[in-house]
Amino acid sequence: TNSMSFRYDRRDRRDHRGRNYDNRGPPRRRSSDYNRRQSSDERRGRSQLEDNIVTIIDQGATSLDREIKDLSKAIEEDYHMLKDNIFDMMFQCIICLPNKTTVYATVVGLLNAKNNSIGSEVIHKLNDELRSALKLAETQSIKFLVRFLACLVHVGIISGSGVIFELFDLLLSDSNGNQSRTDYFTSVVLYTLPYIGKKLQEDDENRLNDLFNTLEGRINASNDAYISFPILKILKDAPDDSYLYEVFKALKEQKDSGWDGRVILKPWTLFEEELKGAQGHNYNIGDLSLPQDILPNGENPYPTPVPVFRLFEGEKIGIWESRNFSEKERYILEELIRDLLYHFEGSPRDCTRYLVNLRVGLNFEEVLDIVAEVIFSELLKIPKSRVGTTFYVNMTIELCRASKKVMPGILAKAVINMYERLPHMDNSCVSVLTDWFSTYLSNFEFKWIWKAWTIPPTALHSFFISETLLKCVRLSYWDRLEKVLPDELHKLLPLQPVPYFKYRELSEESLVARSVAELFTKRSEGIDVIEWTKNTQEFVDLSPISKVDVVVTCLLQLGSKSFSHLMKAMERYTDVVKTLLVNDETKKQVIESIVSFWKTHPQNIEIVFNKFQTAQLIGMKEITEWVFNKENLQNVHKYYFPWKILQKSIDKSLSLAKLGLLKLKELPDPSMRHSATPEEIEAHQKATEVSEKLFHDHREHLRGIITSFDVALNKYEDFDEGLSQFEDWLDLITSRFNSILLRNFEYYKPELERLLEDVSNPKSKETISNAQQLLDTYF
Repeated sequence: TNSMSFRYDRRDRRDHRGRNYDNRGPPRRRSSDYNRRQSSDERRGRSQLEDNIVTIIDQGATSLDREIKDLSKAIEEDYHMLKDNIFDMMFQCIICLPNKTTVYATVVGLLNAKNNSIGSEVIHKLNDELRSALKLAETQSIKFLVRFLACLVHVGIISGSGVIFELFDLLLSDSNGNQSRTDYFTSVVLYTLPYIGKKLQEDDENRLNDLFNTLEGRINASNDAYISFPILKILKDAPDDSYLYEVFKALKEQKDSGWDGRVILKPWTLFEEELKGAQGHNYNIGDLSLPQDILPNGENPYPTPVPVFRLFEGEKIGIWESRNFSEKERYILEELIRDLLYHFEGSPRDCTRYLVNLRVGLNFEEVLDIVAEVIFSELLKIPKSRVGTTFYVNMTIELCRASKKVMPGILAKAVINMYERLPHMDNSCVSVLTDWFSTYLSNFEFKWIWKAWTIPPTALHSFFISETLLKCVRLSYWDRLEKVLPDELHKLLPLQPVPYFKYRELSEESLVARSVAELFTKRSEGIDVIEWTKNTQEFVDLSPISKVDVVVTCLLQLGSKSFSHLMKAMERYTDVVKTLLVNDETKKQVIESIVSFWKTHPQNIEIVFNKFQTAQLIGMKEITEWVFNKENLQNVHKYYFPWKILQKSIDKSLSLAKLGLLKLKELPDPSMRHSATPEEIEAHQKATEVSEKLFHDHREHLRGIITSFDVALNKYEDFDEGLSQFEDWLDLITSRFNSILLRNFEYYKPELERLLEDVSNPKSKETISNAQQLLDTYF
């Protein structure tokens, strides 16, 4: 990896919800004046040194002590000339490469042993970085900087371990009622303790015991909160206790066993003689303070609970049985893996390379089961994964390339185990798993043990297979999948995805449709088609709904060859459709026409819905009513795509609202200027009204979803018998609704109490009330 990929200023990094968390983004290029001031030798030397800092211990070809000595010597030689560059790059790596924290601490420890002023500079830089990270609530940065600070005690830069106790006391002094914030600062202490626990125990065991007592109280309260929200569990048959609780139990075992373990790399033990005489420095935490309870942007940057997710418990496979690996070390390794996934979300290949080179005292292939469990726990995380499914697909593919003999078998076993446990899996996770599985299969020629699945044991297993195959069809040809599958599974294949032009059969509407299709085929101008619809008696005589159906169906037929054809057709004839949308019924007919035309091709339905919503031919109101219609509700156990369309429509509505707000912010605010012109005042006022209306409409659409859910539950008993025979219908529909509710909590949360008054069904009230409690606790 080129060292420049880690250069940052404070901008554009993201937290677990995709928001800015430490704002450390792409590097700013140095000015041309700066480069001209440096000689080519200086630039070459700086670049080489930065590369050495980034890539230390990556190859594993040379001994660890040799690499650390060489880097320390190189920094020492160029320290006075490149001091700022060195420290900038070092702290970037501390935050971006958490698997090397102990290595960088050892390097600066050796430098401090030879030149005490370097240690002073490190302390000063660390203090600035940590103070800024705390102020901005940069959750990842805080964790890694605290870990680095703890490691500096081992290398003699920080005198004594008292400052670590003081820092832990500060982090645990948080009294904010938000559980995710409380859990976060508790987790920072928990994940730092393995790096410094032994030293703390040697220096002041009584104080360490007091710290553990404090932690136990916080962990028990956190665990009680987590247990009260079973919806956060991916597998409902998993242990009730929270992941944080399990980490604390493992830490207590580690403390009682003398902090043994080999997962954490401790390179300072290789340089005891060199570090023995180092002069330490005092570190004053007096100017450090916890972030504000409410950040200026109003966001909650703290991660939601990590679920306990085990796929291979009880499995007897030689490569795992021989690794001599304790459970108390497992959580340290899982956190290292999770940190790398977070930081390399844009580059699965680099992430895999760093995972392969993790120095944890074990062979990479011996811990691939743990890597797989962490990946799936992040992919299936409730309410949503931090990044998209594509990243996790690419990660598993890269891991298969890195370990061709072991990883494919582990992933196959993981899928088999999850398939067997589908009845215990949260329903919202099942569809996410099919997204990953179908894309993964497409990269391996759809090879799978399909014959073992020819008799699905439950309706949920049938749904999983059919949903996977439906998504596979999007990534391949239907004929190819038919050949791959055994005959017994052909019934679960979707129908061949072909358009259905209903006006081929002779009827009054079909004659008109042929005339419209001919106009479209000749590429008549939109305004000419509009005139034709107004002046042609056969078209005028049609009902408003039939007019819409004819035009939309012909438009889809014109664009059915490809999406570029569709976009060109819409660009030319969108206004024709708009002139026909005279009431709510005609808008609903647009959706009916789309679904009828592409009834065997859900992917195209999703895409056309998205394009038509962008063109404002349909809105969230119409989409919501369609998703909650009788047919879709009755088939909730057969397919998921309507709910995906609903979520995409919410995203589209929100993106339009944010775009309106962005346009408003780009205009100068007249209230801040005495010289604003009437035109500027009017433009700002109009933009304000547009932005407010867009956000108001978005909130109203979300309310409409809740109302539709309530109506659906009230009508449940009126549905056909076929539906009532599906015993899990209520759980499925509630799970679908919960997923929508929690994924869009930012806009639901302020109004949930009012929304409770809008619903009448007891199950609706219970679902919304539970969501409100969950959001109040963690969000």
